[in-house]
Amino acid sequence: MARIGALYGIEEEIRGKPAELRRSVRQARAKPLLDDLHRWMEKMLRLLSTKNETAGAIRYALSRWRALTRYVDDGLLEIDNNAAERALRSVVMGRVYVQSWIMRSSLVRSGITALESSFRQFSRCA
Repeated sequence: MARIGALYGIEEEIRGKPAELRRSVRQARAKPLLDDLHRWMEKMLRLLSTKNETAGAIRYALSRWRALTRYVDDGLLEIDNNAAERALRSVVMGRVYVQSWIMRSSLVRSGITALESSFRQFSRCA
């Protein structure tokens, strides 16, 4: 976790800076940390049982290493996709609101229909 925290610390320092500066800082400071992390993951993979969940997570990360580290070579890319996920969260929350509104309105309609039916049956009996 400390290694990942260090990478995010670098990103915090260069946020909002020009793309070329971000790329050069990442090359100088983040790339060596990522190379070290890669070596550590490979070493841990040799030490852990193949059935170990941590080994599975490491295999997953290593199989996607190029995609995980692509941001180092491009100053326009972010270290993660949190901004996109935050943007989509409002869309999803809006969809959930619409779904609950539709459900609520259909429940109200069915309640009104049930009341109308009850009144009709009551008026027939009276």
